Amino acid sequence: MLRRISTATLAAVATSFALMGVTETAALAIPVPARAFPAGVVGQGCWRGSAPTVDPEGVTVYCARVQYSDAYVWSRVPGTATVRSYSEDRFAICARQTGWSVERCRTAIDKAEGRG
Repeated sequence: MLRRISTATLAAVATSFALMGVTETAALAIPVPARAFPAGVVGQGCWRGSAPTVDPEGVTVYCARVQYSDAYVWSRVPGTATVRSYSEDRFAICARQTGWSVERCRTAIDKAEGRG
């Protein structure tokens, strides 16, 4: 979750660093932890309006409406997740967008949804 930091807070941090003798260069060298939010798997269900996240390969995914339905899934394409036919399922959407096999997609989605 991204949080805004006030100018006053930033000034206080800068003053603290200065008092400790930390230079701007040293402050910039502090390692930043990896993203700590969960990844969404293409084809996995999501809530309409969910903020974009990343899939297991680090690609940005968006909560998109599935064409011809009211369902929403994570998709590498924002907007509407297109389907080739009315009966195409979310595992096929995953396979088409990621290049994974349908079985790998099924396993990844089930695991992400706590079923695997």
